[in-house]
Amino acid sequence: MRFGRIIDRSPLEVVPMTDTASASEAGLFETRFSIGSAAAGGLLILVGLVLGWTGYQGNQLPVVGTEMDVVMGISGLMMTWFFGVVFLYAALYMEPGFDR
Repeated sequence: MRFGRIIDRSPLEVVPMTDTASASEAGLFETRFSIGSAAAGGLLILVGLVLGWTGYQGNQLPVVGTEMDVVMGISGLMMTWFFGVVFLYAALYMEPGFDR
């Protein structure tokens, strides 16, 4: 007894696992969303490489015709790589939605 109340010292009860707790995580190519996100992320990283290399060489973009310098190439590389990494991260860690 402590301060006039009885303290119950019963053993802890184990909570059973639910389906969501025991389900394994979806892989990189398991759902349509993760396949599309991985493809878009990879494509953005490749576009970033092209932008960075074109800016480093001081050439023009093949389709647009814009002459690029180093600063424009690096800024294009950083921006496309940022979104590419975000897309790849979403493809890896986004849980499946209502389609499952």
